[in-house]
Amino acid sequence: MGKLLPKLSSLFILAFVALGSTVASAQSSVRKAIEMADAEITDAIKKGDAGALAVLYTEDGKLMPPNGDFIVGRKNIQEFWRSTMQEGGVKRMDLQILEVYSQGPIATELGTYTVSDCSGKQL
Repeated sequence: MGKLLPKLSSLFILAFVALGSTVASAQSSVRKAIEMADAEITDAIKKGDAGALAVLYTEDGKLMPPNGDFIVGRKNIQEFWRSTMQEGGVKRMDLQILEVYSQGPIATELGTYTVSDCSGKQL
């Protein structure tokens, strides 16, 4: 029994390290996917393409604009982005990821953003 305990302890430590490595790898993959989605968002805004932004949402997706009500549905989301870019003057959005959380099929990005007009003035 005296020799078994150190072996079990080593086994648990290895399992914990392997699990931590697997979790870190999964988090890295999730972060990369979010970075790619953020790049699609910023590119679509630069191009003024509300349709490209809208397809990033499901048909019944919800958008939560700052200081506003939920916008529900892809068509309404597309109209929001069209209006924001054409009438609101938004020509650029910079996104900065601060943290990414994921568990199973759900991921959350915590970050900041700035929006600018065509002259670079922050709105």
